[in-house]
Amino acid sequence: MTYFRPLIQQKSKSLEKECARESYSLRYDKFGRRSVTFIMSVGAGNKSSITDEIPNLDKVTQVSRTFGDSADLKVEAIVESNKELM
Repeated sequence: MTYFRPLIQQKSKSLEKECARESYSLRYDKFGRRSVTFIMSVGAGNKSSITDEIPNLDKVTQVSRTFGDSADLKVEAIVESNKELM
């Protein structure tokens, strides 16, 4: 059993190196802002025209399409306060 422990550690390190990715993100609270995520259901119609327009909005940082349930889009934005959402 002691033989397998180093083998498993070696495999997990190589898997981590090949398959995992580290990412960093800003701490928006340090700048007086916060990140918000909207899950939107667009409904029937031309979704691509909406996904083309949303990234042009000032505060939007990312737009993704989702599948399943009733949500169609995931929109991430950076805001200073709730007033900007109204």
